[in-house]
Parts: sequence; C-alpha cells; structure tokens
Amino acid sequence: MPLPPGAGPHVTPEWRQVSGKNTWRFHDHRIHWTGNTRPAVVAQNPDKSHLIRTWTVELLVDGTPVSVNGTLKWYPAGGGVAGIAFGVLCATLLVGFTVALVLDERRSSGKQPRLPGAEGAGPAERLASQGSANSDDRTPHGGRPS
Repeated sequence: MPLPPGAGPHVTPEWRQVSGKNTWRFHDHRIHWTGNTRPAVVAQNPDKSHLIRTWTVELLVDGTPVSVNGTLKWYPAGGGVAGIAFGVLCATLLVGFTVALVLDERRSSGKQPRLPGAEGAGPAERLASQGSANSDDRTPHGGRPS
C-alpha cells in the first residue's frame, strides 16, 4: 500500500479524531497476508500449520506508547478423512432422527407405518390384492390355469 504524499518515517504524523468513543477499529495490512499466492512455506507443505510472521503495531494511547504484538499463522483447511467421516456421521444421525420422528408420529396417531412403493396399502391389503379373486380358483395370484 503506497504511503500518502508527504508521509515518511521521519515526518510527524498529522492526527485527527475519528471517533468520540473509546474504541476504534482499523485494518492494518501488516497483520494479514496480502500476497496473491500462498507463502512459500505453505506452498511447500499446505497440510501443516505454519508461522508466517510475527507483527507489531506501535500505538499511542493517552500519550503512552503501546505495542500490539501478534502472529500470522497458516492453519490447513479442515476436511480430509476426518472431515468426511464427520459429515457422514452427521448426515446419518439426521436421517435416523427423521425416520424415528416419522415412525413415532405414526405410532402416536395410530397409523400403520408404510413402506415406499406400497401405494397407500397396508400389509394386509397388499396380501389380499395378490390373492385369488374367487376362492375356487386355485391358480396363483388369481391368474388363469394354463
């Protein structure tokens, strides 16, 4: 970030009040990564945590010099096998909970649980629909004798 005209290490800053409150937020490029690519150490091993740099911002608080110190670190993104396993576990629990909730609701209302594709028929109705149309017909499923 370029310095404003007339600014420099030996020039006295021109301060102005920016807030009447006792706090102020600012964005300082010294405390985060501004490169277009990953730091070299990260590019070499992106799956490991790295200390990129330490930083210090010098401030003046009520006339007292203050140093704010920190570190810029790289933490690899979550995921991998552990992340996938966690996702599968969460999805399984969600599906299981939903099924249990639906079955409990059906039991509470006195309805018979239904299987997908049963087209609204309960177990006894499905068996009856497969049976013979008349009791004298001995062919399977009400079909015609061959």
